[in-house]
Amino acid sequence: MAGRKPKTQWRATKAEETGGEEITLTPYMHWWLERQAPDHQSLSVRSAPCAAALCPDGEDAPIKEVVPLPDFAWNPVEGPHGPPTGAAAKTDKPPKDAVIIGVIDEGIALAHERVRLVNGQRSRIIAAWQQGGRFGGPNGSTPQDLPFGHELYQSDINTLMDTHSHAGWLDEDAFNRAAGLTEMHYPMGANALERVIAHGSHVMDLAAGEEANEIEPKRLARMPIIAVNLPRRETIGMAGTFLQFFVVHAMQRIVDMADAMWAEHYPDDAQGGFPVVINLSFGQHAGPKNGTSQIEKAFARLTAGRDKKSPVRLVIPAGNGNLSRGNAIAPIVKDTPVQIPWRMLPEDQSSNFVELWVEMDGEVASDTHPVIVTLTAPNGQVFGPFQGQDGHHTDVSGAMRIYAEKLSRFDDDPPHGIKKTLFRYVICAAPTLDYHTPLESCEAGLWQVACAWDETGFKTSERPVLYGMVQVDQAAQPGSLRNKRSFFDAKAYQLYDPTGRRGDAYAYPAKGDASDDLEPEATMGPVQRKGTHNALASAPEVIVVAGHRESDGRPAEYSAATYAPERQRYGAAPTVTASFPTERAPAHFGLRAAGPRSAATILLRGTSFAAGLVTRHVVSELLAWRDANSPEGGTDGSPRSIAKQAAAHEATTPYQGPAAAGKVGAGRMPYTTLRRVDRLTWGA
Repeated sequence: MAGRKPKTQWRATKAEETGGEEITLTPYMHWWLERQAPDHQSLSVRSAPCAAALCPDGEDAPIKEVVPLPDFAWNPVEGPHGPPTGAAAKTDKPPKDAVIIGVIDEGIALAHERVRLVNGQRSRIIAAWQQGGRFGGPNGSTPQDLPFGHELYQSDINTLMDTHSHAGWLDEDAFNRAAGLTEMHYPMGANALERVIAHGSHVMDLAAGEEANEIEPKRLARMPIIAVNLPRRETIGMAGTFLQFFVVHAMQRIVDMADAMWAEHYPDDAQGGFPVVINLSFGQHAGPKNGTSQIEKAFARLTAGRDKKSPVRLVIPAGNGNLSRGNAIAPIVKDTPVQIPWRMLPEDQSSNFVELWVEMDGEVASDTHPVIVTLTAPNGQVFGPFQGQDGHHTDVSGAMRIYAEKLSRFDDDPPHGIKKTLFRYVICAAPTLDYHTPLESCEAGLWQVACAWDETGFKTSERPVLYGMVQVDQAAQPGSLRNKRSFFDAKAYQLYDPTGRRGDAYAYPAKGDASDDLEPEATMGPVQRKGTHNALASAPEVIVVAGHRESDGRPAEYSAATYAPERQRYGAAPTVTASFPTERAPAHFGLRAAGPRSAATILLRGTSFAAGLVTRHVVSELLAWRDANSPEGGTDGSPRSIAKQAAAHEATTPYQGPAAAGKVGAGRMPYTTLRRVDRLTWGA
């Protein structure tokens, strides 16, 4: 980097921590190995087959990645681990016209009454993978084809429900312990179902939960579930460091399991298959936002060439980062550096990350980053200027490091015809308070990140634009004060609008133009709400869900705003697909759905739960589509189909006012699930 030569290559590492193997790392993984690996069990694990397209040099072969799985979770027999075999003998036979619902989340209660069949003692869940569970499981029944964790089949769940039921009542605590869903005897064991709130149970109820005695049994049998419980937050990483690895494995397993069910139950129809709808209510704030995240690429690979009779749909939330002050967009020139004020809070016990992206038209031969970065600490000390080299990192101080990377996107096929080169910096800052390592902590306060453009050797047909994003930083336990997410603290950023409401990217007028821009360029500075959408949800093939209030249609203030020029420049979808309710009314918080036990319901808000409603809607569409027995007709639950329905509903439903596409996509859809709470009719 300018002023300092690059010291270390990071992308391909042969380190003691990985047993001497050469593996491919991301900046987040490399930083984790440097800061935290000595305190954790790190393991090189073979990637899922659908990630083979992500191999170096485009090699069509599995690769290995470093993940911090607890030692009790991994398969002692090294791969390759393939598709499930013999699962059909442990499950009910799904009807041939069934649609399989996949839920990838944490804290999914497998014995919850909302996912049982009519008799109440049998489960609709045909398979459930506990990714962070003890390999072998409580009874040693984990299939050897599984790379890590523990998997239960429908017969296992039913047997455990019978064993722990007394006088018709299920002891769910005993079930959870026996099933390996709760492993409190391990420091890194599963414990999500011991909380008051279980995110995955809530999402699964919205996506697939039913009152079994209120629905026709044959229809209920047509909606089997495959669940994947993600590992603990400490394993995923507070910034989602390893999230994509686990999600890619989960998607692969769900699709493989659905195909195995079909092959074993319907061997005479080799051309058929079960449609699959996968709900992933997770995300990241920073990333390429061009449809090429690891999850999006793996999903495209999973679904390529599938028969029209057995489509796979993926539903992802738009994200809740609209108010987090974690997004900056600004044109960048040589003589006027973009100034981004980055505030890190005191007593933050987790690392903080900022990504800086810039794109170039066509293929760029140079490996040198076109952006020159200068950092100024809260005490006034200046570091830099730095100019990155692809695949190298440089230490800014003992507690901060900058990684540089060049990524290409070449897609000659229509409709995009994309040829672009993207350059990324990842600035990694150590915790401002660190009890766990002897390494240096980062200085809390307001850092200044100055980004200037290097015109030497670089050409672009459009003015270069800098995109800055603070990565997500979630606590290991809900309500924990250990994680304090950093943010961009710009004076020009308006927290509130003139009426006193929290500010947003677009106006919501009672009448008039819904595209009224509250963040016009050059008036708000680089920090803005536009572009705060989920970095895993940009591909046109993915159904991306925003949130609004059902009573009057007002877009949820926390629901992320998209920035069409940003998305389209990269070849992503111009907006989210559609918006579904995340609130009932101004005084009615969130959506009501399942808690961690059958007797509990809770109210939660966020686009994660709107995604659950969309998953339910897509499943209903596919069931009707299969009823029509015509793969060419009806609605197939595709993003285009959902957007078309949302646009039609928007045009015919008199909401209080119009909403901008940057917030709600093609339009706003109604609340379609059960569990309404008639608060206003109590006592009537």
